[in-house]
Amino acid sequence: MVTPQHQSEMSSLAEDLQSGKTSAEGARLAIEAWGGATYHHAVETWLVDCANGPPKIPAALGERPTIVLSYAAAHFRPRSLAADQCVVLVVVPTGADEPQRPVQTAAK
Repeated sequence: MVTPQHQSEMSSLAEDLQSGKTSAEGARLAIEAWGGATYHHAVETWLVDCANGPPKIPAALGERPTIVLSYAAAHFRPRSLAADQCVVLVVVPTGADEPQRPVQTAAK
């Protein structure tokens, strides 16, 4: 399922990081608040480093039994570093771990 409204919202949060309006931790807190309000569940968030070669997916993210996640990428340069940084912001709802079982209806 593609949800374009989520993409534009996540992109907006990534743009705040990219433009310097927020820090990496500020972006993580923002996507955590956004994810909770959007998915109506607790969420887990990750900032996956993509500056030094292929992103290294955290083991915990790969182990999540979910089909729902939102992500966006940002390139930015913190004042304290000389090189550009890249992160993929990831939000996964945690209240959806258990698969929904289909409802059985009585045969007529």
